[in-house]
Amino acid sequence: MLKYTLTGGTKELTFTYRETNITRTVTVYQIRKLSDNTLGGYIQSTANLDQSGDCWVGPDGHVIDRARVTGNAQVLGESLTNFSVVYGAAIIGGDAVVECGAMVGGQARVLENATVTGKAWVGGNARVYGEALIGGEARVGWTDPTSRSNQARVSGRAIIADRSVLAGDSRAYGQVKIMGETMLTGHSRAFGKASLSGRPRQSSPLVNIQSAAHLTENARISGCAVLKDQARLEKDAVLYGPIQLTEGVIQGQVLVTGCPDVDPVDCPAEPALELGSVGC
Repeated sequence: MLKYTLTGGTKELTFTYRETNITRTVTVYQIRKLSDNTLGGYIQSTANLDQSGDCWVGPDGHVIDRARVTGNAQVLGESLTNFSVVYGAAIIGGDAVVECGAMVGGQARVLENATVTGKAWVGGNARVYGEALIGGEARVGWTDPTSRSNQARVSGRAIIADRSVLAGDSRAYGQVKIMGETMLTGHSRAFGKASLSGRPRQSSPLVNIQSAAHLTENARISGCAVLKDQARLEKDAVLYGPIQLTEGVIQGQVLVTGCPDVDPVDCPAEPALELGSVGC
């Protein structure tokens, strides 16, 4: 049984790819629920939105190319100027939500109870699932030339916010919080209840987790710090930049600081790891 039809109303959708800054225009068609005549958003063809389940494209939501919305997933915009777009061969499924101007493209998958909101972007071969939240201006699935597959993963109850970037084959899961201008690349991992909060310092942008570095359990990292190669920060350890660690394991109730010639207790206060910019 059909649940929606095309209304005959069309418009020219113009948007800019966040991964390339290339602007594109495509013709899309408005949809209408057959059960109560509710007007929805816009699709390029009926292949973009399943006729089964409760999945829906709401006002100011757009699904184009070979992208698909399935299950009970929702694609919702916020306004005429803050609209959401799902494109490429992306799939939004389960009870996932894409809203408030977010974009999902490439061959990305947003599944289960995950949410992509605000000006966030998910693309490449990224997978976002569980109860993960991607918000602010975060980027998940950014291309890392040092990685072969660029299959970034975010799952569990992870939160990726502000201007954070997950690139390459990086993973974030558990109850990890990644905020500020943090970047995970290569095969890096952040999980458990770890917290990362990148903070600009002059021209140096961020917390940077590279290669096969791991940040686990209740570990925290902030300031302009770099964790790379085989380095591991575990349990309740705190790394406060500016500093770079390339090997070894730091764990337990340890503060590692990059403040030169200063007792750690006199270092500038670590910024509060509160949730930053997320959604609408």
